[in-house]
Amino acid sequence: MNKLLTFTLLFFSITLFAQAPVNDDCNGIIDLGTAPYCPGNEFFTNVNATPSDIGTFTNLPTCLSSSNSPRDVWFQFTADASITDYEITVTGADDGSGSTPLNTPQLVLYRGFCLFDELIIMDCVEASLGDSTATIKIDGLTAGLTYFLRVGDYSPGAPNSGTFKLCIQEKSPEVTIDQGGSDASYGVLYDTGGPTGDYGPSENHVFTICPTDFHQCISLALEYYNLESDEALGGGQDQLIIYDGPDTLSPVLTDLGGSDLVGNPNDGGVCYQVYATSGCVTIQFISDSDVEFEGFKAIWQATQDVCPQSEVIAVDDQADTSVIIDYLNTPYATTTIDTIICENGAYGSFTASDNTGLGIKKGLLLTTGSALNAIGPNDSGFTSTSNSTAGDADLDSLSFMLGDGNFSEDACVVELDVYAYSDKLTFEYIFGSEEYKEFVNSSFNDIFAFLVSGPGITGVPQLNNQENIAVLPNTNTPVQINSVNHIDNWAYFRNNDIGESVQYDGLTSDSLGIKKSLTAQINVTPCNHYKLKLAIADRGDSAYDSGVFISEIKAGSPEIAVEFKSGLDYLVESCTSVDDILVIELDGEVTDTITYSVNVLGTAINGTDYILNIPATLTFSPTQTKYSFPISIIDDNIVEPTETIVISLSNNFGCGEVIFDDISIDLKDNIDVHASILGDTLDVCIQDGIRLSATGAATYSWTPANIMDDPNIADPHADPNMSGWVYVTGSAGICTDMDSVYLEVHNVSVSGLVSDGEICVGDTVTLNALPTVLNPTYTWSPNIGLSDPSIKSPSAAPTFSTDYVVQIEEAGCIAKDTVSITVDTLFEPTLIVDTSICLGHSVQLASPLVSTSVYSWNPSNTLDDATISAPTATPTDPTTIYTLTTTSANGYCNAQQTVSVTTIPAALNVVTLPDMNSADTIFLCAPDSTLLFAQTSTSGMGLTWSSSDGSLNGLTDTVVTAKPAVSGLYVATLVVGQCTLYDSTFIQVDSMPDLALEGIPYKDPFCPGDTVSIFSENYDQAAYLGITHSWSPVTSIISDPNKFNLVVITKDTITYTRTTQVGACLDSSSITLNVDHPADITVT
Repeated sequence: MNKLLTFTLLFFSITLFAQAPVNDDCNGIIDLGTAPYCPGNEFFTNVNATPSDIGTFTNLPTCLSSSNSPRDVWFQFTADASITDYEITVTGADDGSGSTPLNTPQLVLYRGFCLFDELIIMDCVEASLGDSTATIKIDGLTAGLTYFLRVGDYSPGAPNSGTFKLCIQEKSPEVTIDQGGSDASYGVLYDTGGPTGDYGPSENHVFTICPTDFHQCISLALEYYNLESDEALGGGQDQLIIYDGPDTLSPVLTDLGGSDLVGNPNDGGVCYQVYATSGCVTIQFISDSDVEFEGFKAIWQATQDVCPQSEVIAVDDQADTSVIIDYLNTPYATTTIDTIICENGAYGSFTASDNTGLGIKKGLLLTTGSALNAIGPNDSGFTSTSNSTAGDADLDSLSFMLGDGNFSEDACVVELDVYAYSDKLTFEYIFGSEEYKEFVNSSFNDIFAFLVSGPGITGVPQLNNQENIAVLPNTNTPVQINSVNHIDNWAYFRNNDIGESVQYDGLTSDSLGIKKSLTAQINVTPCNHYKLKLAIADRGDSAYDSGVFISEIKAGSPEIAVEFKSGLDYLVESCTSVDDILVIELDGEVTDTITYSVNVLGTAINGTDYILNIPATLTFSPTQTKYSFPISIIDDNIVEPTETIVISLSNNFGCGEVIFDDISIDLKDNIDVHASILGDTLDVCIQDGIRLSATGAATYSWTPANIMDDPNIADPHADPNMSGWVYVTGSAGICTDMDSVYLEVHNVSVSGLVSDGEICVGDTVTLNALPTVLNPTYTWSPNIGLSDPSIKSPSAAPTFSTDYVVQIEEAGCIAKDTVSITVDTLFEPTLIVDTSICLGHSVQLASPLVSTSVYSWNPSNTLDDATISAPTATPTDPTTIYTLTTTSANGYCNAQQTVSVTTIPAALNVVTLPDMNSADTIFLCAPDSTLLFAQTSTSGMGLTWSSSDGSLNGLTDTVVTAKPAVSGLYVATLVVGQCTLYDSTFIQVDSMPDLALEGIPYKDPFCPGDTVSIFSENYDQAAYLGITHSWSPVTSIISDPNKFNLVVITKDTITYTRTTQVGACLDSSSITLNVDHPADITVT
């Protein structure tokens, strides 16, 4: 009995253990409700779950390792209205009872219907073997739609099933710069302090963003930044550098902070935008060890479209008053111009597209210089027009009130009369200046003001009871250079240093860039006239322009919008059970209650086609500025055309009904999907593909899917390789619709050819394009040297190496190819004309030329160098023809030239007689002479002499006598036909000074021991260069024996001889000194 009971209990336990979870398939699916869902204390299990079969195409996701998900369970959730991006995590965990946690989880996300072949995979993930967590991060879920989760496990052996938790929460796009990088298409990047803290000291972080999704542009918007700037505070090395590429070696897009301007403690600003086109963007942040500030917040977004091209603002400085009034007037206020006190050209109207980034689309522009100077790009650090006009008294008063004390000049003032139909006057404005950032907190502080006066406005006595409404929000701080800049109130400042649309270096903004303009507003008494004075002026100097952009004048009013929960932009019957929401909200704060009438019109009938419970009036107060009303659609099962619901808000303050805002909402029987708004056929360039754009649904599915980068989005990029139809199925809730568009694929390509790609300058070749399509348009560029750049086969005669690009176009599809022509230039020297020279003489055959060409002369045996442009020839034959072959550097060009040289036998040699000396220089001592003998091959025929002293000019004898008085050249010239020979000798003539000798003292005889000077008259040493002297004998000499004069001490009678030589002259002079020896005397 005991054994039987044991068996029975065991069987019962096995039966319970083997029971599959309730959500083993879609019939028992667990509804998690509206996301986010992340309780933390709720556990699920897939133990004993069985494999699901949900269809042929979606049952086996490719991300899963197993051929099936062997133990899967099912969940569903609804996407929240305010969340589009989600992070879904399954985590294996013990449920507290000792359960086995799920291991190696599998997680798949679907949309559609949980039926056979009715689900479409959106994403899937499988944990690494042994891990307990799997996470899907998904963007763009549609509010109000139901999504399905399939949770299982993978194991190559025993099951990894177990208990687990689920968490579905909003995906956080926020990261800090020390996290290294991201491959996401969207995100928010902070400094290391995050959203609320400051960055740290001594940081150097690099963060690289390279999205994996297809994209052509990454926009990076700095919502704000504030960095240390002044090196005087301790280094000034806090920098934010943004690069267009995957690393810090990439091109720099911008560099903020650093040692910006000495004396500025910080560098801050908002709304700073750059675009990266390389596919990646890299951000580097560097801080020093000293002061830290708020850092930065950057938002990046990768887009499939190319980066937008910035546009410049348009300014009309000659706009008449009617245009300005048209730009300022609105239904809420009627404006007329009372006075304009501005220099011509200092004011005007402006328009600015969204691509300018200005923040105001049109209005009035007032400047301190020239309105046209405001037009971008910001390519000048100093843009200025000095009008040399007066200032404004009210601006001067305001200046003194602010403690500045500088008088204004170059004022531009427009005074308006404004009739208010409501209880508030408001307009947007943007102040900009070239004085940013260099002259912040200096005396060069341009000023502007918006001064209002009229009923109910007390104003300021110093301003003639006017009130200045050009102040920062909720403060009395006036907006000017020194109050709003990169240092003070930087949250209202836009750095425009790389701006493409506006010239000014800085612009103002609302706080932290909530919007790019500031709001000027004042409460007024409805149905009254008010004076509005708009004024701007220079202060401190008249240089550096400033300007203020002013929008139309409005009234504070509510705005009407619809929050479509279906993901559509219209209302539709039967598709979803989630109500859409009508939202009415004031665009600003109110200080008192105000009531608006609600008008509901349109072709759709409230209560029949829809239900909207909205009162006839809405009252707003300081605590009630927003109303929300659900719109429920009634399915009447009647086929009807599109109906409309028109809702407007109006008020009558006593001077006429004014509609402040309205909205028209379409109501359709079913969703209306359109594959294209451009027609049923689209031209597609095969090399580019096409960006499709479906409308009318919440979710989309395109086929054929294999040509789409993402078949489940509204605007996939398609790359078809042949023409054909593509289909899109749109869904919203339970409703679907299909549309198609034909893609006409144009395989446009071209090959460029050239008859000869290696030519010599001056040659002409033919270019040719071989297209793959018939009759395209042709464009060749550059058009230099082309006969016609718009034809298929133009002639080309380029003068330098050129890459010609041929572009063809058909149906908007463009193809290009490049044809390269290398042009060689031939540098030929100028040869001498045919000539005759004397036999044995030489001649240079050309003018020397240094170039890249190669030279070769022939014959070469009588040339000094046969490879240069201008060799020297010494021919020996009677006639020699020299041929020069010139070849260009690359060998594409060559040419030949010849020159003939004839030799004439002739000989001339000048010698002296009788020694037959043919030296170039002969030395004579005046007045000597020499015989010159001209040895000729003609026995003297054709001989003539010439000399520098003229003594031989015209003589024709072969022997002549040269007796020059001074040195000179003697030339013999022999002319034999065309041959002229010259030979010469230089005769150097030397002479002697007066060499007569005397002895001092003058006596004869001398006594022994007398000192005697022997001398001659002094001479000009420069006239006798190289002269030498030598005395002999040297007996009794006490001075230098090689000097001109001599000193001796007599002893015996001696004859002294001095030998003197200079050049060819040699002479001697002598003198005898008699010495008398007295007789010996004997004394006794």
